[in-house]
Amino acid sequence: MRGLRAFALCVLAAAVCAAMAEAGVTGVVRTVLRPLGGANVIAVEAAAVAVTDSLGRFDLGTLGPGVYTLRIVAVGFEGVQGTVVVHENGASEPSEWLIKPLRPDGQGGALFMPTAHQADSVLADSLTKLPGPGPMTSAVGLYLSPEEEAARAQMPGALGEILPRIATADSITTLTHGTGGPGVETWNQWSARLTPYASDSSAAAAATAQDSLDGLVARRALAYARTRAALAQGPTWAGWQNSKTARKALEVARRDAAEGGPGAAFVGSLVKELDRVFVAGTEPAKPKPAPVKKSHKKKRRH
Repeated sequence: MRGLRAFALCVLAAAVCAAMAEAGVTGVVRTVLRPLGGANVIAVEAAAVAVTDSLGRFDLGTLGPGVYTLRIVAVGFEGVQGTVVVHENGASEPSEWLIKPLRPDGQGGALFMPTAHQADSVLADSLTKLPGPGPMTSAVGLYLSPEEEAARAQMPGALGEILPRIATADSITTLTHGTGGPGVETWNQWSARLTPYASDSSAAAAATAQDSLDGLVARRALAYARTRAALAQGPTWAGWQNSKTARKALEVARRDAAEGGPGAAFVGSLVKELDRVFVAGTEPAKPKPAPVKKSHKKKRRH
């Protein structure tokens, strides 16, 4: 009897260990009536994306320990957002998410609700609703070479922080066919934060290999962010001004590519996108400021 009990305990322990080894960040997405397949589950801080199966199940794999923001995106449904805690073994407790359909008028809850995580605030404030009308943005994503992708985690400061956020924004834009991209405010703010890292390529020649790599990525990311800001505004007067700034940044990125850096085709694709939207000879005139209304009240004499 003791031997049988010991054997059962060993089998149970082995099963628990196997389950822990295979566990990850998992859960189920469902509506009130049924599980929802085809929903996109995004772990924002890790830039990881999973798609639910026919039973509504998702598996983001193992992640580093910490608190992660999960966003659930499905066309025709309100967006859902919340957090999960990932333990030392890279797994979380299985979570269940209830998602509601949008009303027939296309309205409903915001796709991404505000979050307390500072790292998400700019992105969360600027992303648009789905599937209601939104800006049709380019599906071109930021290009990184395999070497740059491998070194991304070691890149400094805002550069290392913004790259995964751009990757998340790009995946959402692709999944939503261009209607769920960040707004111009986000791209302008990311541009401002990338600028200090985008030193001129001539200065990179005297720097270390890693510094040179960081500069290449920063200049390309800056050109990309400025291009996306212009595309988000469209052929308005403000959009045209952003497009001119973007073209200057693209010239620097093109020079990097000519000097042996990667991304020449990527830069060319962004130039084509600008040419498609901002057609030469169609730039609008600068809007005139609204006239200041003069007060006709007479001043009282004392």
